[in-house]
Amino acid sequence: MPIADFGTGSVWITLAILAALLLETPHGGVSLADLAARPTHVLVRTPHGARLVADPWIADTCSAPIKALP
Repeated sequence: MPIADFGTGSVWITLAILAALLLETPHGGVSLADLAARPTHVLVRTPHGARLVADPWIADTCSAPIKALP
């Protein structure tokens, strides 16, 4: 859809938008970009802190909480 037409052609404007999406699993939130990259472990954000897990849908794959840097 052209933004403006000045008789000689159409003028188009392109916007670059970055959207961060979180997918809610039974064990916490996971970044959709992390899942799409298909790593061996993904970061799951839980009410008890972030955890690296192999599968965010299976509780048994949860690691210990990640400690925050000082």
